[in-house]
Amino acid sequence: MPHDHDFQEAVLVLSGTGIHRTVQGDTVLQAGQVLFLRPGTWHTYLDCEALDYVNCCFGTELLRSELRGILDEPLLARMGEVMLEPDDLDICRGALEAIEASRSALEKLGYLLVFLARLAQRIPASSTTTQPHSGTLITKAQMEASLAHPWTLTELAALACLEPTYFVRRFRADTGLPPMAWLARLRAERAATLLLQTNLSMQEIGERVGWSDLSYFARRFRAHFGCSPSAYRVRLGQANATSAGLAYSR
Repeated sequence: MPHDHDFQEAVLVLSGTGIHRTVQGDTVLQAGQVLFLRPGTWHTYLDCEALDYVNCCFGTELLRSELRGILDEPLLARMGEVMLEPDDLDICRGALEAIEASRSALEKLGYLLVFLARLAQRIPASSTTTQPHSGTLITKAQMEASLAHPWTLTELAALACLEPTYFVRRFRADTGLPPMAWLARLRAERAATLLLQTNLSMQEIGERVGWSDLSYFARRFRAHFGCSPSAYRVRLGQANATSAGLAYSR
């Protein structure tokens, strides 16, 4: 069934075939494939033939706390889809199964890092860049910390101590998006999390993410998720219990 959620999801295909559909289009699935789905991504599986896959889900709070230090790695920041060799597939499958078997949060995080590190090794070198520019790191941190602030490109470039045109080029090279598009995505994802995890009104959520005008909030949210904030909240209901942590499922 079509669904979306407020956590990060990594899908490891073990065997079989099928089609994975998102708003970006269809992807033909095969063994060894790993798909990364950002919070709020609508997706479904079609025409499945003996499709066996593993889901690894970790919440946005985890990404902003324990895993914050690795999110600025170019390999991880640009990850979207990875194809594994058989040896890699066995190692990744073992790491995900170990997450399920682990009793402590530290063990779970350790195996998650093993999984992510193996995937990072399989991303072609041509798709990566040098370490992120310090201006990118500074402005990302400031936007995340003060999401409601009415950021402008000029202000962000000044924080980065860069000329605006060069700042946009550098930021896009490091993240895959221009600064204002990255900010819009962050606001939409944070709004999606608040819609599912709180009982805040639409006005309160809009103000918290920097979209205090309700009409503008609805338009920007729909551009990212294909529906209005209110429809999103009704369709998904209350937050999934796994959204605040790390989970494994088959």
